[in-house]
Formats: sequence, C-alpha cells, structure tokens
Amino acid sequence: MSWTVEINTKAVEKSLLKASNAIAKELRISMKEACQGIAKEAKSNHKFQTRHGQLERSVQFDVASNGLMGRVYLDEGICPYAPYVHEGTGLHGNGKGAYPITPVRRKALHWVSNGNSVFSKSVTAPGQKPDPFLYRALKQREPFVRAKMIQAVDKAIKIAGL
Repeated sequence: MSWTVEINTKAVEKSLLKASNAIAKELRISMKEACQGIAKEAKSNHKFQTRHGQLERSVQFDVASNGLMGRVYLDEGICPYAPYVHEGTGLHGNGKGAYPITPVRRKALHWVSNGNSVFSKSVTAPGQKPDPFLYRALKQREPFVRAKMIQAVDKAIKIAGL
C-alpha cells in the first residue's frame, strides 16, 4: 500500500501572496490610526500653556508606504521652538547649565514683576523644564497601538482565508 501527497504550489503561492498583500494593507491602515491617536493625545495632553496653537500644530506624523513604520514628530518648520519646549533648556535640558542674559541694544534689561518695573545689567536664566508630551502620549497609547497591530494581522489572515 502506498500514499501519494501532491502539493499544489501555485495555490499555496497565491494564498500567501493574498495574505501578504492583505497584511500590508491592514498594517498601513492600523499604523496610520495609531499615529493619529498618538498625535491627538500629544496635542491635547501637555503641560505648556497654549497661546497661538503653533506648538500643537507642529505635532505631525507620517507612515512608511509598507505600513511597518510610523513616526510622530515635531515639525520645526511650523514651530521652531518646539524642541526646546519638549526637551527643556539650560539646567533642565541637555544644555550647558544656567546661562546669563545681558542687554544687546540698551544698558539694562527691563521687565515688569508684580506690577513693578525691574531693571538689571544681567540675569541668570535657569532654563525651561522639559515637557516631553510626545513621549507621554506614546506611553499612554502603547497598549492601543499593540492591540491595533494584532487586530490588523488577524483581520488580514481572515481576509486571505488562512
């Protein structure tokens, strides 16, 4: 008695190609949704005071054509000071520490504090504390992103009929 097993490689290749295309499509869609969610979270949950909305508008995202990589970033063309708010400056950032500010066009600096005019030859600026809102948004949305990617692969496998 003998058995013969024959594999239809054309059908297997066709199924695998269909699965691969479905996975790529679903991953692109899911990665876009994940990046949109992270960007939305970053725009709405931050510690800085919104004045003109420029910093929020600088939160952008893009997705690679294969859907395997997404990037949420601060567009410095929209808001040049965005990295300084996000990473901090002076003592608080990756700078060199506190730094002096001296007048350039006048003999003294001037500002108003508690309704009183203050003049000074120089001041030492400690810098700005960082507000890493992109990192917090990513950490907040990470479980959603993981679940979204798993759903995408599961859906693609069902679409491919595997």
